[in-house]
Amino acid sequence: MPIEIQDPPQQSTAALVGGILADLQTLVEKQFRVTRLEIEGEMRRRAGAAAALVVGLALCLVGVIVISIGLVYLLHAMTARGVTDSSSIPLWACYEIVGVAVVVIGGLTANFAKSSLTKPKTT
Repeated sequence: MPIEIQDPPQQSTAALVGGILADLQTLVEKQFRVTRLEIEGEMRRRAGAAAALVVGLALCLVGVIVISIGLVYLLHAMTARGVTDSSSIPLWACYEIVGVAVVVIGGLTANFAKSSLTKPKTT
């Protein structure tokens, strides 16, 4: 018993082009969805990194303030002449010296954090 092979029904050129355009539209919509999901994932990753950076810098700031006060008094005590409180560097200058050092270090840290947040994620 021979098997009959049937040809698919002939479609018009307009129907074929319509089908291609419908497939193209579906493909573009799915690509937009994938791109949107990738962007949302990257935004979540960067937001988490930024939040961690803020918390870390806030904790460092508190620590730097406490350490700075101790360093000012240490510098003042080390420059004192003898038992008296007189020092070769005034107390206000000790604060300024330590303050400038902290600002420079903080600026370098912020610059490093900024550059690490702007680097694209390598996959």
